[in-house]
Amino acid sequence: VNARGTKASRVGKVAFFPDLYAEYNNPDLGLKAIDILERLGYSVLIPDVRWSGMPYVSYGQLGKASALAAFNLRVLGPLVDEGYDIVSTEPTAVYMLRKVYPKLREGELAKKVGSHAYGFFEFIERGLAGLPLRPSRDVAGVVGFHIPCHDRALTSGAPATRFLERASYRVRTVETGTCCGIAGTFGMKSGWLGYDLSMAVGEKLFEQFRQSGCDLIATESSVCTLQLRDGLGRAILHPLDMVRFEGAG
Repeated sequence: VNARGTKASRVGKVAFFPDLYAEYNNPDLGLKAIDILERLGYSVLIPDVRWSGMPYVSYGQLGKASALAAFNLRVLGPLVDEGYDIVSTEPTAVYMLRKVYPKLREGELAKKVGSHAYGFFEFIERGLAGLPLRPSRDVAGVVGFHIPCHDRALTSGAPATRFLERASYRVRTVETGTCCGIAGTFGMKSGWLGYDLSMAVGEKLFEQFRQSGCDLIATESSVCTLQLRDGLGRAILHPLDMVRFEGAG
């Protein structure tokens, strides 16, 4: 995913914030999101931002987190002034922009940017009426949906589940009310104080999925995807990988 401007807007302007996963690990996800935004009539650009920076906060490196926030805010602030909304497919990035940056960087700029930051499904929901979504997977069974922690604090996962339901899926939230265990990058570290502990914390959720009888499993978060895949030994899908979008574009 590279910085670019796209076709003229019919309904609004979006600055797409890819964060690390859509930028480097799964660029197809970012491209799918941009395609849908364009089909809905939005003009989309990818601003010259860096990553959102949650690991700095998680590990107490608040000076680095604040400097990173300052850089991103300097890029995004003028775009908001030009009428852009900021949209991301990564719940943690939205959480950082909306909830954490205003605490790291006091002042009106962080508040202004945060007030224009949206999760992808939250943002597009208002424009989907009359534009049919088609499932790209078998819809005979049930989709088990995991709500990531940061999305739980923003929208409780409701826009993403409604998105799947519009595509004719039956969706069941499988939930323990706590973290899946990976805790950002904590579960990526080797050994007991890392991966092993993250798997132990996640076992209750893994068992709920095993007992759920769900045919497909979906979540929005990149790190939750990794955790569920390792804990369950199954494919974990992003909602955008489960639909074909049909509309004018």
